Amino acid sequence: MSYEMPLLFYHPGRRLVTISLVVEGGAKAIAGVMGYLSVKGVKVLGIMSWIPPVNGNLIGLNVIADLSELRESLSEVVCEISLISEVRGLNIYEAELRGMASCVKGGFPSFLGERLFIMPQALFKELYLTFYEALGASAFAIMRQAGRRVGEFAGAFKALVGDVIGLIQILREASNALGLASDIRVVSSDDEVIKIIVKDLADCASISEVKPETRTGYFFAGVLEALFRQVGDEEFIVEEVECINTGSAFCVFEIRQIQKR
Repeated sequence: MSYEMPLLFYHPGRRLVTISLVVEGGAKAIAGVMGYLSVKGVKVLGIMSWIPPVNGNLIGLNVIADLSELRESLSEVVCEISLISEVRGLNIYEAELRGMASCVKGGFPSFLGERLFIMPQALFKELYLTFYEALGASAFAIMRQAGRRVGEFAGAFKALVGDVIGLIQILREASNALGLASDIRVVSSDDEVIKIIVKDLADCASISEVKPETRTGYFFAGVLEALFRQVGDEEFIVEEVECINTGSAFCVFEIRQIQKR
């Protein structure tokens, strides 16, 4: 039986490896490496990124690759990848069990340099419920500030993101992979406000059973404010204008620039 999880893949009979890369040049360099692998017949099953601590301009990638259809020897491919000018480091890992590969090599999974805890939905939900039931609406200010603290890690995104719209695209993929939201979409954008919709937002869904009848996406709003400030070098204020806990089908946030630094 085959299975795939965000960090672990198992396809019996296939040749799966983890290609660990360090590249320089942001999204363009990543696209170049991925394009090369595709031309060679390498099927990419999953990617996990990380930020090397020594240089903010470098991006680390752990790529789960299926080499079953590879048209050349692995050593030839390794040699050619090493010659790509943007590649600063390369290692190949092959598990003892054929067909199995993991995105994580050399330690715990991490996100923006921090250890990543995989938290079951039940635990996440009970933490939020307990916090809300203990403090009521006053918990929202604390949730927002906690979100801002989390979003401050976003300085590392500057190597990947060209503008704030690009940041939302990265948020969409990261949130889905981490189970924080099923989708994040820009629905309108102009010089004054960016409006996004968020489906299945974890911090709102987690307390929906207590029916607070008020907007509850304060943690995510705080994350967005800090993320946009770090990446856009401007001050932003984020407001949730629609919420699943006030009867909407999804949560809607408006992001406004309030002043330049």
